[in-house]
Amino acid sequence: MKYVLDSCVALKWVLPEADNPKAVRVRNDYRRGIHELLAPDIFAADVAHNIAKSERRGIIRPPLGTRRLNSVLNSSPVLYSYLTLLPAVRAALTGGR
Repeated sequence: MKYVLDSCVALKWVLPEADNPKAVRVRNDYRRGIHELLAPDIFAADVAHNIAKSERRGIIRPPLGTRRLNSVLNSSPVLYSYLTLLPAVRAALTGGR
């Protein structure tokens, strides 16, 4: 099955947040080839931004940020240009109008 991966789900792989077990299960299923994960090409930048923010807020210590980003990127989904995805999103939001 194909899933569009939001960065907030990927952050649950490496940050202490609610629903971590569900997110980790999605990642592990992806690694085993059970699911296909897709994301817009801004995925890595969004994950990096949120990990840096977690460091600034003291949720994780600065040396961990780089390792946690690398961990997410090692299981990175197939990336698609967000610009080519916008028409489909608009159509979905407007019911095809």
